[in-house]
Amino acid sequence: MKGSLPDAHIREAVLDPRESFHVESPAGAGKTRLLTARFVRLLGEVDHPREILALTFTNKAANEMLGRVQSLLRQAEEGWSPDSHWSKGEWDAARRALEKHQSRIQVLKSPDGLNITTFHSFCSWIVKQAPLEAQVPMEAVVLTDKEQELWAEEAAGRVLDDLAASPVEDPLRQALERVLLYYNNTHRDLAADLTRLTLQRDRLADLLALVRGQGDPSHLDRVLKGRLASWISFTLQALKEALMGTPLGKKWRSFYKELVDHGAECGASLSADLPGSAWEDLPYWQEISKAFLTKKGSVRKQLGPKNGFYSGFDKTPWAEEVKSLPEEVVSFLNTIRTYPPPGTSPVDLSLLFDLILLIGEVVERYRSRCFAAGVVDFVELELGALRVLGNEEAPTDLQLHLDRRISHILVDEFQDTSWNQWLLIRSLCAGWSPGDGRTLFLVGDPKQSIYGFRKAEVALFLRAKKGLPLPGQGLLPLKAVNICTNLRSRKELVAFTNDLFAQTIMTAPRPEADEVPFQAAEPKPHASEEGPGIIRMALFRKGEDPQGAREKEAAWLAREVEKAAQDPTAEKVGVLLLARTHLPFYLRALYERGLQVRVQEGLLLAERPEVQDLLSLTRALIRPHDDAAWAALVRSCFCWLGVQDLYAIARGRGASFAERLFSFAEQPQAPEELKRLTEVLKSRQDQVGRLPWHRLLQEIWEGLSGPEKTAERYGPAGVRNGREFLGLLSQAEKGVPEETLKGLEFLLEKAYAPPDPFSLRSKVVIMTVHQAKGLDFDIVFLPHLDRSPLDGPRENPPFLLERLPIEGEEYLLALRPDRRKKDDLGMFDLLKKLNKDRRLGEAKRLYYVALTRAKKALYFSGVISESEKGRTAPDYSLLNYLLSHPGLDKAVHIENDPEGPKVLPVGDQEGRSEDPPPLTVIPEPVPYRIVLPSGIPEQDPTTPSEEYPQLPVQEESDNLSAMAKGTVIHRILEDLAEGRDLPTEKAISRSLVLEGVEEETAEALAPLIVEEVNRCLKDPFLVELLRSDHPFSASEYALEDVVDDRTLRSGVIDRLVYDGDTWTLVDYKTTPVPQGVKVETFLAEQKELYRPQLLAYREMLARTRSLDPKRVRLFLYFTALQKAVEIPVEQPA
Repeated sequence: MKGSLPDAHIREAVLDPRESFHVESPAGAGKTRLLTARFVRLLGEVDHPREILALTFTNKAANEMLGRVQSLLRQAEEGWSPDSHWSKGEWDAARRALEKHQSRIQVLKSPDGLNITTFHSFCSWIVKQAPLEAQVPMEAVVLTDKEQELWAEEAAGRVLDDLAASPVEDPLRQALERVLLYYNNTHRDLAADLTRLTLQRDRLADLLALVRGQGDPSHLDRVLKGRLASWISFTLQALKEALMGTPLGKKWRSFYKELVDHGAECGASLSADLPGSAWEDLPYWQEISKAFLTKKGSVRKQLGPKNGFYSGFDKTPWAEEVKSLPEEVVSFLNTIRTYPPPGTSPVDLSLLFDLILLIGEVVERYRSRCFAAGVVDFVELELGALRVLGNEEAPTDLQLHLDRRISHILVDEFQDTSWNQWLLIRSLCAGWSPGDGRTLFLVGDPKQSIYGFRKAEVALFLRAKKGLPLPGQGLLPLKAVNICTNLRSRKELVAFTNDLFAQTIMTAPRPEADEVPFQAAEPKPHASEEGPGIIRMALFRKGEDPQGAREKEAAWLAREVEKAAQDPTAEKVGVLLLARTHLPFYLRALYERGLQVRVQEGLLLAERPEVQDLLSLTRALIRPHDDAAWAALVRSCFCWLGVQDLYAIARGRGASFAERLFSFAEQPQAPEELKRLTEVLKSRQDQVGRLPWHRLLQEIWEGLSGPEKTAERYGPAGVRNGREFLGLLSQAEKGVPEETLKGLEFLLEKAYAPPDPFSLRSKVVIMTVHQAKGLDFDIVFLPHLDRSPLDGPRENPPFLLERLPIEGEEYLLALRPDRRKKDDLGMFDLLKKLNKDRRLGEAKRLYYVALTRAKKALYFSGVISESEKGRTAPDYSLLNYLLSHPGLDKAVHIENDPEGPKVLPVGDQEGRSEDPPPLTVIPEPVPYRIVLPSGIPEQDPTTPSEEYPQLPVQEESDNLSAMAKGTVIHRILEDLAEGRDLPTEKAISRSLVLEGVEEETAEALAPLIVEEVNRCLKDPFLVELLRSDHPFSASEYALEDVVDDRTLRSGVIDRLVYDGDTWTLVDYKTTPVPQGVKVETFLAEQKELYRPQLLAYREMLARTRSLDPKRVRLFLYFTALQKAVEIPVEQPA
């Protein structure tokens, strides 16, 4: 077949052992076979087989490549005849390799004779050669992913505990207190973030070294400013180049002169030449953006005096050139609008300094503990290997040895390379020079780079096209080629994928967002002879029942999968999910259809009932006082008590549930299952503390006939899950029971149930798209395509760590604006947008991987909304791209709401026994209470104190519509203060409905709210208040302080403004004047009513900001009256 492939000449050329190559290969192009062919070709050229090093990212890929190489060598040795021209070329190369290494034939046949390995295995080999230079333990053991996270979490917890117990004057303790205050005293969240950052310490190495070496935050400030300036300069240079390529940019001087000659207002703010690319030039670019774009970021449709242009400008050719600016320029202009002014500090410096100090302490504790235990994680393994190899100024002996020994390097899936792995390749090639006979072969597909969470940097693949940087020598040239033939999919699938991604999904890629250019594939010759490729899509209308639509989709999926499973021509059927969270829902539908399905890491082990039973048993033994664990234990599959028995135990005598349980078991009427449970537990009591916990649990479980009872209820899969649980318990063994339990619970959080033994022969497999990379299926189902890639936890995390979108490996770390201060210095929003753009870029690549798994047929499904615009799906979802694709209807057979099997309603349960009366529960005393400045307790049921008297509810709480109206007006004023437009009546109506207002009432209220807000916007006081250019301003400003040992005070200021001299604190009031009450009387009552609250706000603000309270003015603003009323600080006489 090779000779007939469209890219046959390229496939042959890249086997040339004299040249280095950078090969881009689409999905299904046969990359592994190409690597195998080159490896075997090189074997016939080198003096020793170990001169060739092949690096992969997974053991599976390394074993597959090694297996292919040795299979080809074995076939050649046994004299098999090639069956095609392509196979003949491989066969001939294998024969030459055998002849070349006749004396080393055992090296070729040995499993570890050839250097085909993973990056981490190779790094492990390097550090074991020189552990002292690597700064790792002798014979270090590599921790698993789960173990690394567990050890880092324990290190973070211990550091926080130790610092909390250290002297008050300890600077690190003070840093912890400040950071904890920022985290709202949420110890768990801080520990989790310190854990994450510890495992990313290689990205923070320079910042950690800077902070720990300097006690002055000013050094950190200079570094961060420098990096931000580089980023901004890089973006402005790209913007300038893009604009200069347009007709407007080429004639900018003439354009500027036109504006000035006609007296256009914007001409005064623009420059005669296009601005430069330094950070100092940013304001001039922002003026261009302000002139050309609307607030929403699109090019202005009208260009006249209202927008700073002269009258009649809109009809000139210049206006047309502005309106026709390409998308790239518009995107850049929109991006730079939010960049911070030149020279400003980009972060809350002192808080970030404190956080980095804490990270450094955790990193030091984590590394010390790992070293003492003789283990390393992946980061330390890679860093250790780089230390051993030295640098360009001082190469080590091992580097010089490898330089002589390794002549050829091959890297598979190069698009998944991390920065450390990139440095490793550069170190291995440091002594090379062009034309010296040594070669580098990089192969991959940037469109399939979907492992950003594993530190994969797709930008390195694109950068390597120019060559590999060599220290002091420039670049090692790589010949960049593209392989284009898809050997996997049928012609129709290849054509549709090409059209969809070239025209809709991967158009105009942005390098700063790690987006990659699309390279089209070609079908293999004679692909049409295999039959047509099938592409179908089922759409389900959301309507008023989104859950019902999803259930219909799941039922349709189960029906179609059943048909596919019965297709004798389909050997493998894949149900691929964009997110693992969707798996249980669709799996249930498949099970209800009676299908056996192989599940790949889909179901969390901790969610399985048989595992929950064993966990309850473990907790009960380790924590005898855990009443909930003992109660769960007697409702397990190996001991099930009825409600009446549980009630009898709860009413029995004893200080704990366990004591009452054992006492009840001795009574004649106790169930036999309970007696058996207590007998087994008593018989193993003397083994507690002697046997390892997993051994003890196993003996108790088997003594209770747990495996038999589990198999009876949950089948063989349940027994396998139980064994898996015991294995995790063995891993978590710490010697200290509580530490063991903590480790077990941690491991369970991310452990998945092993495959069901009954489903191992099923042709149907369900997995995530990430797991499916590298696999193919005859038929692929892609459900839930309406999922947005932006869905997920922690949309607004406390910190963001992002690599700068420029060459090099420098990172910026920024904290979310402090909720107490609302100081947004710009950096966090910049990183948040960069993070979002990169997530969307990776989502596009994930979609490509999903579509290219199919060989014969591809089935889409999802839930849509219908509106005046037609069928819609969430932005950035694959379904949204599909619906907007111009060639969809021609290439895809679409079904709307196809009927699936009807779902039978669940009948009422019969024979249910009456529940016993509830027991009296005495609540524990509240350790502290939170009060609002108004005096209304938030968490304390006690009566108000004299200091905080109970006040009437503030805003017509008995009137839902009035409360909802007030809530919506508050939100509108907050949006206006942040520069957003006044929402439409329709949007306001929807917001009211979400607040619980009837739809008809909401529609009537919405125009009244718009009218009231518009009247407010004519009031000079409010206009000044809502300006965004004050030295400081914030809406919904949160405050907290400590009143006494048991009382915290918490509140939110509606609007806070500082004009450089005075702080203005405003509380919005949307209450209208009651009928029959004079305005003056109403205002006097309101001032008296809210005066204590605003005085409390004043006191809290002064404490938080270290202000003189006299500089704070207090106001109530009544939106119904458009009137501001100042609250006197001193009590009127």
